[in-house]
Amino acid sequence: MKKRTRDKIAKDREDEAELREKYAKEPEKVIQMIYSLLVPVAETYKEEGQSVTDQPKIDKRPDAILFRLPVRHENTTLYLELDYTLFLTDEGYGVKVTREFSDSTEGRRGKSIHSLFPPIEANSIKKDIRELLQEAKETIEKLEEERRKSLRGSPY
Repeated sequence: MKKRTRDKIAKDREDEAELREKYAKEPEKVIQMIYSLLVPVAETYKEEGQSVTDQPKIDKRPDAILFRLPVRHENTTLYLELDYTLFLTDEGYGVKVTREFSDSTEGRRGKSIHSLFPPIEANSIKKDIRELLQEAKETIEKLEEERRKSLRGSPY
């Protein structure tokens, strides 16, 4: 029984190595595609005169890419993030997408996670980016509403 277990583990490792070899070039292609879609967004949201920490940032790694978008309104800065992490499947590389956001009304961080399975298409990535930009717009609107309420004074 011990030998069968060792043989099965060895076979599974061999199969995994073959799968990784088969899709060896795919991670770079997927990360580069995501990067190329994020660069124009980062460039659009850069603001002169802001510190480096308050600028959009793309952190590119071999197996993941993180996009951080600062949302500024008046004296408040909140950060929205998209984190794309690769994972291997039998059909190629998929992407786990983690979107983090700040809930300005509650003052808490939120997170949503979903997966994109191979083949990864640009439209799926664009959809995530659009959702993040919509979240940024809504965050600014919430912050402005809070500012307006604070100027008027609250009856409660």
